[in-house]
Amino acid sequence: MAMPEIYLLLTPLLALGVLALVRFIGCDLVFPPAGGPTALDAPTNVVATAGDHQIGLSWDPVDGADGYAVSRSDTAGPPYETTTQVPAAPTTFTDGPLTNGVTQFYVIAATQDGEASVNVSDEVSATPGQGLVTSTTPGTIRNDFTGLVGMVIQIGAAPLVVVGIGRIFVPGNTGTHIGKIADGATGVHIPGTTATIDLAAGGSPNDLISGNLTPSGTWNQNTP
Repeated sequence: MAMPEIYLLLTPLLALGVLALVRFIGCDLVFPPAGGPTALDAPTNVVATAGDHQIGLSWDPVDGADGYAVSRSDTAGPPYETTTQVPAAPTTFTDGPLTNGVTQFYVIAATQDGEASVNVSDEVSATPGQGLVTSTTPGTIRNDFTGLVGMVIQIGAAPLVVVGIGRIFVPGNTGTHIGKIADGATGVHIPGTTATIDLAAGGSPNDLISGNLTPSGTWNQNTP
């Protein structure tokens, strides 16, 4: 009769041991730790487009995101001074009002239940400013021009701060172009006034796509 008594005594202990082992091994596999960081993918193809006192941002959607956190600073790299929560759709955001001529830097993170992912996008930047081209009257669209094209401007009574150079978007043109500023009297390129205009993100026909001058340049009044 002694063996059954020992068996009955050990059975509850064995059951508790098995239950503890199951809880120890299986708990975190079924339920993620409370308060852990969200690890959604980082947004990709983030594009910053400068405007007058504003900057427009666009990016590709992230699976599982119910919103996005857009962080901004006027210096490159963290920390970022402001963070704005935006809804999941559309994946665009217009930041403003901003001071023209001051470059702003952005990163974007996907959010879930109000928590931002630990994975953030690559940093992008743009410099808001008032465009010299306020309207266009396009002619025949061409995608085979190989020369130089531009316009001549005369600076008025106040100095002009130039923060970017643009070109008209033509469907099928997804290349990278170089914009420069030259002296109106001599035609000589002014050092430090070269901007890269990337058309890879595309656009609508006849949109003006711009590239930033880094740093921006100031031209004196009454000069060509």
